[in-house]
Amino acid sequence: MNATTPQPQADLSKVQTLLARLYTQTALRQRFFEDPELVGKEFGLSAQEIQLLSTLPPAQTHFFSHSLIHKRQGQVQKLLAYSYGVMGSTFQKLFHQFAEETNFKGIRKHQEDALAFASYLQQSLKQDTALAARFPAWLGDLLAYEAACIEANQPSCRLLVRWFRYPVRDIARALFKEQPPPETTRMTLAVWLRPTSSHKLTHRLF
Repeated sequence: MNATTPQPQADLSKVQTLLARLYTQTALRQRFFEDPELVGKEFGLSAQEIQLLSTLPPAQTHFFSHSLIHKRQGQVQKLLAYSYGVMGSTFQKLFHQFAEETNFKGIRKHQEDALAFASYLQQSLKQDTALAARFPAWLGDLLAYEAACIEANQPSCRLLVRWFRYPVRDIARALFKEQPPPETTRMTLAVWLRPTSSHKLTHRLF
């Protein structure tokens, strides 16, 4: 009786790692479909594993990738609602750039996504003067305020204190009412407090 040569098993962890990157990074995805063997070897995949991934339909993979980013973007827009309202399509465009290099996991992945993107936007506004010139000077503070609200709502947060150059509460209220926000600076102290996990989060601005 002839012995059957056992087939090597695919390393699912490596396959899953590359698959996740293909769904989130456009440049890598394009490289893979142009030369799956080269990209597969870069990730330490065997010939069998490369063959497995090379059967992915490019059109469906691109569609699924855009769907994932769109879903992430929708969640982040809800968490940074006021900033999104100010930035509009620029917010969406920059999120797509941001999403190319990030992919958060876990039960609070949307919150982590929003916090990281708020930081990304703040850095973009500081480094790109042309971008900053298109928006009100208080946008950076508004982003920081919305990010602080997300951070304060984490179950482990007990006390959070932030200073702002602009009256962020008045700005948020004006945006909510679709009225012109104040443009003048006014130092504002924001405090979030939850003494224990059983206490309700309280928030004050001074």
